[in-house]
Amino acid sequence: MKIKLIVYKKGESIENCLEMLKKTLENAGHALTIEEINPKLKLKEQEYFKLEKVELLNTDYSAKDYDLIIFGVPIWSFAPSPVVTEYLQKMTDSEGKKFAIFIVCILPANVMRKLSSIIATKGGDVISTLTAQSLFEIKGNKTLIMKKFAEDLLNKLEPKPKAEKKRFKLKIDIKQIRLPEKGQIKLPKAPNFSNIKLPHVPHFNAIKLPKAPDFSNIKFPKLKREPKINGVKKPSKIKLPEFRFGKKKSENGGQKAETKSEEPEIKK
Repeated sequence: MKIKLIVYKKGESIENCLEMLKKTLENAGHALTIEEINPKLKLKEQEYFKLEKVELLNTDYSAKDYDLIIFGVPIWSFAPSPVVTEYLQKMTDSEGKKFAIFIVCILPANVMRKLSSIIATKGGDVISTLTAQSLFEIKGNKTLIMKKFAEDLLNKLEPKPKAEKKRFKLKIDIKQIRLPEKGQIKLPKAPNFSNIKLPHVPHFNAIKLPKAPDFSNIKFPKLKREPKINGVKKPSKIKLPEFRFGKKKSENGGQKAETKSEEPEIKK
């Protein structure tokens, strides 16, 4: 398979990712062509956004001779670089081709959607994307995501055939089967259960239950009954609290008299 890898090298992270991707594709036995996007003017990345048009140097915009085109793009200011969008708009022979995109950024925003929409207007088909998002430089074990990205991409283009399940067929010749004659088949003897001794279960009448307690010998205290008068219980004497009043001056100016409460008499 012929693969074209188009990269805008800007920063060490994109270069480390490119190296891992290149190694994986070449080990898989695919012909790889790397093309760098080089702007004519060497400016800071933010200054390219101020230009009306970006001119590129020695760039082949044709995708005719390739089966797969991969774009590797770094992101600044939450938008794709004008250098990359200029290349995509000038690209030719992309109708019906397969594309893949990977971006390196801190915050991806809607960059992947913008790049995919430009390729779609050119008639291309984006089959796989990857966002390598990191606050620091991507290096070492972090670049292994590119290896998985490449393997998944190749599996989509060249899916491995499923291993066929081996089915074993058993051929039986009925003529060669010999059935046993009468009397030759020996069946196992039935077990003799008469020798089995079961545990002894006592009869219900033999079980001795505990006797119920005899309450007849219990002597309860006798209660005093109050006499009844004409069928009505005689009320007991009611004891009222004693009330003592202070000394009062009599109307005629005499000394204070003390009064005591007397218990009411209950008539029988």
